[in-house]
Amino acid sequence: MKVATRSLLATILLLAVSATTSVISAADGDTVRVKTLTFSDITKRSGTWLFPPPDRYEKVLMEYTLKCDPATTQDNYPCGEWDYLTYTILTDSTGEFDSTRLTQVNYVVRRSTPDSFAYATQFTAPLKRYRATNVTRAGGANGTWYDVGATNQSTDLVIKKNGARSRFLWKASDLEAAGIMAGPISGISVTALDSVGNIELFTVRIGQTTATSVDKFLKDDGLTTVVRRTVTLDDARNEIPFSSTFNWDGTSNILIEFSCNNAPKNVRLAGGATTVAGVVDDGTRYVYSFRQADQMQVNGDIGSEIGNEITISFWSFGNANELPVNNSILEAYDDQDRRVLNIHMPWENGTVYWDAGRDPNSGAYDRIEKAAPTTATEGQWNHWTFTKNAANGEMKIYLNGEIFHSGNGKSRNMTGIKRMVIGSGSAGSYRGMIDEFQVWNKVLAQSEIKSWMNRHITDLHPNATNLLAVYSAESDTDPLVARDGSASAYHASMFGLPTRDRIDLDQMGYLTESTSTRPAIGLETGSIPGSPLRVDIDVPQAIRRTSVIMYERPVQPRVYATDAPDHPAIPTDTLLVQQAGWIPILDEAGLKVDSQRVAADVTLRKVVSPYYSPVVQFEIGRYITPYGIGLDLGPNGFKWVYDVTDFAPLLRNNVTLSAGNQQELIDLTFIFIKGTPARDVKQIDQVWYERGAMFPDVLTNKALAPVDVPLNPEAKTFKLKAVTSGHDFSNATNCAEFCKRDHFFAIDGQEKFVWPLWKECGDNPVYPQGGT
Repeated sequence: MKVATRSLLATILLLAVSATTSVISAADGDTVRVKTLTFSDITKRSGTWLFPPPDRYEKVLMEYTLKCDPATTQDNYPCGEWDYLTYTILTDSTGEFDSTRLTQVNYVVRRSTPDSFAYATQFTAPLKRYRATNVTRAGGANGTWYDVGATNQSTDLVIKKNGARSRFLWKASDLEAAGIMAGPISGISVTALDSVGNIELFTVRIGQTTATSVDKFLKDDGLTTVVRRTVTLDDARNEIPFSSTFNWDGTSNILIEFSCNNAPKNVRLAGGATTVAGVVDDGTRYVYSFRQADQMQVNGDIGSEIGNEITISFWSFGNANELPVNNSILEAYDDQDRRVLNIHMPWENGTVYWDAGRDPNSGAYDRIEKAAPTTATEGQWNHWTFTKNAANGEMKIYLNGEIFHSGNGKSRNMTGIKRMVIGSGSAGSYRGMIDEFQVWNKVLAQSEIKSWMNRHITDLHPNATNLLAVYSAESDTDPLVARDGSASAYHASMFGLPTRDRIDLDQMGYLTESTSTRPAIGLETGSIPGSPLRVDIDVPQAIRRTSVIMYERPVQPRVYATDAPDHPAIPTDTLLVQQAGWIPILDEAGLKVDSQRVAADVTLRKVVSPYYSPVVQFEIGRYITPYGIGLDLGPNGFKWVYDVTDFAPLLRNNVTLSAGNQQELIDLTFIFIKGTPARDVKQIDQVWYERGAMFPDVLTNKALAPVDVPLNPEAKTFKLKAVTSGHDFSNATNCAEFCKRDHFFAIDGQEKFVWPLWKECGDNPVYPQGGT
């Protein structure tokens, strides 16, 4: 039999039945009641309940009661303001009556499967273009040189093999003692104790300050770049001309920053002791870089150690060309996939949100939020800390060690976490770099945050035993695993794939150390004419690899048990590849200046293979909720009764159900009346189950297309059961449920069983409603 229909948002069942006549037994008429969801469940809308064993029932009724109550969580009304479709779903996992057609693709990349995906097996490093400036002085012109600082010691912290960044302060009195007066400075000299060539992108920045110490965080403080080029140093005094003159005011202290991208080896420079400690980067070179669909999935066992207190802290460097955008840099969920923790960093409106704690009954959660300046979320490193103490109700956000925002009366705890994700969540993907991502089961004091934010956590931390996890790309070796550096070993799996990026030059300096040895320098005074020449230097960057999850088992169009070892949904391999195509060459600001091509070695083509699951969702009830403003359904609610006798073979033993939404409280009770049924159900076939079967698609057979249905030879009669609703503005007249429409089935090409989908407003027993 071929069945076709013109019906929207449809569930269509074919029931094969046999007629029955028999004598009513003494037990007929006995009633069994099964209560599932109740008003006290508030937000619970699914579960598994024990039903009677298989038996014969004259009737099976489902009593569905709605109640308006202030405890509802959908909005601020006791009954939800708007009308929504709501479904009652029975999930059968036996496979006895029907199966669900599923499909399996042959690969997945970044949580989707494009029609084709080309990749390279021989990798090409992306390039970052730096602007350097060489300087040529006509006739060897020079100014007057003055030496500043002792040379009885040495330091190898300024120029290092893997790059370095350092900053030192010279007081105005130091310069005056050396004989320097206010005016132009045109060059700097350092005395190397080793000869070395090709110090890549050696950079000097200089600025005037009233500060008497060097901040531990080497952020952009408005220093002027006077040197940026590749240099060679002899084991002697090396004079390096500036590309632009710096004018000292004669009274301010000066800060001088040195950095380089790399060098053939660590270079010793002559220097001496200083009473003002210098600050050097601690050698950290690798961070996690996230783009669309990149994420780290933390070992879910971490949730067992989180309760009333939590601290989340990390360094972030948001991509200024892509933020702000809707994203979650952290999400954590309970066993019902409800969010317990969340950080939007930031949302598309530039606001940082911190959600922590959820009431398992009401679903309500605690939140604080505040708009952040762009400099706090993108284009530079910033240290963020998020804390929650459910015992005293305090939630706080710290930015670079200072209080950014706080809230009180936030007493919901963080228990029940089963899954934690970093970098990409249900709200979207973070774009940028992350380092030193830490999870603590204790609220850290502000003094502790400020004291430790610029260094790696060690056993010397006063709360070291409360550190649950710390993820630092510096120590990773497996591209698919982010290693937890704490004693907990909650290692995280990488998907997408976050890149272990190497940071360069200005990106260094958020994790630092102090040094009491300052390099000896010479400063050249006077305005010396020279010819600056721009030179572009392309520096190779970390290769962005993509994980491709392969599903290469042969797939047959048959039923697979959910635990079958050859199940089509079990991956067969994970490939780490580089996506083929054009990749941009970016400048220091992250703007595209050129591109290079990655040639394809392999191209995957999408293959979709059908198979069947024994797990079937049967819809046994549906309606559109009432408009709730001003609505009162009475102290006991309003009850609808569904005849679900045809589903009696499924309503037995352990039954899994889901029902309703959060608009109203619900009570769902089943009544089994023992006796002889009008007919025995032999088979249940779900012909269609398409909630999104919209009008244009139905007309063109893109949805609810005709299907062939084999008839059970043991059956005497057959019954078609349709559950339809027209709650969508997708037809030509754009009137949704506001227009009367006829629906029908076509059996073997013949139109039959026409019925109107319409209900007069005056016939609706729920009155008065706030809308139609």
